[in-house]
Amino acid sequence: MLRWIVTRAAEDCGPIVNALRAAGVPCEAVPCLERSPADWAPWPVATPGTLHICLVTSQATAALLAGAHRPPSHVQLAAVAPQTSQALRAQGLVPVVEATGGVEALAEALTRWAQGRRLTVHYPTSDAGLEAPEQLAALAQLERLGPVTRFAAYATTAPRGLRSALAALGPGCGLIFFSPSAVEHFVAASPPTPGAVICHGESTLRAWRERRAPQWPEAVLRDRTQPIEAAVLALEKSLP
Repeated sequence: MLRWIVTRAAEDCGPIVNALRAAGVPCEAVPCLERSPADWAPWPVATPGTLHICLVTSQATAALLAGAHRPPSHVQLAAVAPQTSQALRAQGLVPVVEATGGVEALAEALTRWAQGRRLTVHYPTSDAGLEAPEQLAALAQLERLGPVTRFAAYATTAPRGLRSALAALGPGCGLIFFSPSAVEHFVAASPPTPGAVICHGESTLRAWRERRAPQWPEAVLRDRTQPIEAAVLALEKSLP
């Protein structure tokens, strides 16, 4: 069995590493991104006849909403499912709209839910997310519903010492990516050739396909409803 590397931000790795180890998967955390908070756009003022929605597409944003930026009572939440919506519920924040399949699917679900009513949309994301094609596609759909305030609520950077940490792993490890930023920072660190790759989300998979070296393996897209340990064990069975 490969040694698997969890590449999420350090504060997010623990539960994943624990779940993998409990399933008998050798693994460790090598964070490939760090987050730092950015300025938060002011919440919309309550307006009669208008629904105010905050779009939540990552667990990092869910954590901000559960902490320093808890939404006012007139702002309702629309969230990507299942992990992000579950993270909100764990903090007592219940989305009125949920969708699997990423931000474009969430924008479609929100459009159906709105039923022609006027909305304002508050959309906190990462600095890298502002340029993501799927966010731009969703933005075009959301703007038909009303004004959209999309802003970078946090910045993502490569951790100091990432290059040496990856070099120490040697070739042949399995990698688990949860964001395009982690893929970008991994590739920029000139790492050893991995043995297998699992990506969470279409945008993460696309980032891997666009940036991977020719000799690196194709990535497998994780089913969002599948526990990460099940995804790893299933891929292990298919390896030569």
